[in-house]
Amino acid sequence: MSEPIRDDGWLIDPDTGEVVGVYGWMDKDEVENEQDLWRVQESILRVDGKILAEQAQMRSIIENCEKRIKALQRKREWIETKFGPSAYRVAKELLPKGRKTYTSPYGEVPFRTTKDRLVVDDHTLAVVWAKRMAPDSVKTVETVLVSKIPANVSEGILGMEQFVPPGMHIEPGGERASFSTLKEKGVEQSDQA
Repeated sequence: MSEPIRDDGWLIDPDTGEVVGVYGWMDKDEVENEQDLWRVQESILRVDGKILAEQAQMRSIIENCEKRIKALQRKREWIETKFGPSAYRVAKELLPKGRKTYTSPYGEVPFRTTKDRLVVDDHTLAVVWAKRMAPDSVKTVETVLVSKIPANVSEGILGMEQFVPPGMHIEPGGERASFSTLKEKGVEQSDQA
């Protein structure tokens, strides 16, 4: 075992980082009197103070990082708003035949096609309709679960706009693109267009 590291009254094992003893403030192996008790309490108080200071510092760092992240997100949103539509158009033109993702040294622009889908605008009106036409789609809080509307009913509505029930509308499907750059273990940073 290596020689313990002396750190502000503590002996630290250099191999494990574990506390293996103390020096300077308590040279006994146990508390024997009130003076020893006070030394132990004072040490706990000092360590608790350092813990609180570190926690406050950590919160401050996190708050500052969150502010910086929000500022960076605003810059990214501005870039997307300003250049997104034309960048998506150019990326689409540069797509290799049969591919759905444009790739450059700086990231990817995947293009995905979505289907039309029903969206509930007015839950009250949609529930009245759904109770009659698709009762399984009505939740006890009385909202419409579009996923529970039978496929044949949903497809019939999507096929004829004049049959869209009150409180609903058709959200057009189509191609969707997004910028994808940095990727971490299991976390992908991507914004939808």
